[in-house]
Amino acid sequence: MDAEDRFLKHWFSGVNCFIDHGSDEEVNHLLSRCAKGCSDSFSLRLYQRAFSDRNNIKDSLDYLAEHFEDFSYNILPDRIQIIYNKCGCDLYRKGLIVSKKLCICSEKSLLYNWESVFGQNKVTVIRKNSILNGDESCVFEVRMDELGHPN
Repeated sequence: MDAEDRFLKHWFSGVNCFIDHGSDEEVNHLLSRCAKGCSDSFSLRLYQRAFSDRNNIKDSLDYLAEHFEDFSYNILPDRIQIIYNKCGCDLYRKGLIVSKKLCICSEKSLLYNWESVFGQNKVTVIRKNSILNGDESCVFEVRMDELGHPN
């Protein structure tokens, strides 16, 4: 491990400790900001492109599945299940953040992406399963006021 990797491991150990032991309000605030930054860096543009260029939810989700590693979905009558068979977070994969609470960031990132397309307060995202909690996959449920194409 080189000096930069050692520094990052030590620095992120403080962040990891805060995530594990900070108040729920503080941790949610931090991870909300992190989720927005993460989404703004990559996934937000894919979501916006997926839903602006396609005529229905299935086509949009197929586009996302083509562009995200290990992304699959189920369209149910009242919700969409988003499934990841591997954790997509680089911070987790590199061992920088190991807190199980990191999944809050993924949940908030998904919410941010879906709200960017369907509108604020029109979407709910609920984490059902998490690899970091020992589950086989990460499963999120996306619920919208109206399961249809954005205006």
